[in-house]
Amino acid sequence: MRVAPKTSEQLVRQVLGDAVPPETVNRLVSRSRGHAFSLEELIRAVAEGRGDTLPEAVAAMVQAWIDRFEPDARRLLRTASIFGEVFSKRETIRRCRNKSEWFR
Repeated sequence: MRVAPKTSEQLVRQVLGDAVPPETVNRLVSRSRGHAFSLEELIRAVAEGRGDTLPEAVAAMVQAWIDRFEPDARRLLRTASIFGEVFSKRETIRRCRNKSEWFR
C-alpha cells in the first residue's frame, strides 16, 4: 500500500512543523516514492539533523536503523536472522551465549 503524496506532505509537516521549507517537504515525498517506511526514516533523518545525508535506498535505511542499535542487540538480530521466519527465542539466546563468535 502506498501513501498518497498529499498525505505524505501532511505527515512531513505534522512531524517536522509548518516551518519546514517546501523544498524539504518535496524532497522527502519524492524520495519516499509513497513507501511509508521510507517516508518515516527520511523524516527521522531530517528531524535528527541528518537531512544532508539521506539514504537513497530502503536497504540503506534499514542498515542505518540497525546501526543505531546497541552491539548486543545487533548481534541478537544477526543471530535471529539466520534462523528464518520461525525460531526459538531460547535457542537463539543459548547460541549467542555459548558461541557468540559465530555471530560477530
